[in-house]
Amino acid sequence: YAFEAYGFENVHGCALRTPGGALVIAARPKTGKTTLGLLMSRRGYPLLADDAVIIDPAPAGEQGRPSLRTLPFVPMARRETAVRFGLPVRQRIDPPKGRVKLGDPIPLAAIVFLARGGHGGEDRPGSAPVSTTNLERLRPAEAFEALLSRAHFVDPAQLSGDRRSISGYLRVVAHVPVF
Repeated sequence: YAFEAYGFENVHGCALRTPGGALVIAARPKTGKTTLGLLMSRRGYPLLADDAVIIDPAPAGEQGRPSLRTLPFVPMARRETAVRFGLPVRQRIDPPKGRVKLGDPIPLAAIVFLARGGHGGEDRPGSAPVSTTNLERLRPAEAFEALLSRAHFVDPAQLSGDRRSISGYLRVVAHVPVF
């Protein structure tokens, strides 16, 4: 949460490197973000973040395109997933000695919100359940609402007064496709 004070945003999800940039996968807890991320990493898309995805809404370079910033992490896999992938169960990393350095900016390619169990609309108010896999680009207002629903804040009650965070998330949905 300390990064919020420096103008970065923190989203609950995981992220992978793709040829087009960073792909962020966000969803409610226990939806399968880490499992999907680990499966995709086995197919050649390196896992960049898990549980906490640090986003720079207005980085220098790349014409100010919103970017992901990496931190040291260990996948926060639940028991079944950890056993399947040979990982420690929900292990936290020891704090690094000295300063924690953010990785170089990786432009965001897209943000995808998952819903599990055939209920494709769980993260979108008023959406009907679906029985097939569906990928639909969200309108900016829907994308903004979905992104805020997965954001970590130091004090969510004060978000309405945090113009910088609101502006940052508006900038992200204006420049990055959200599905």
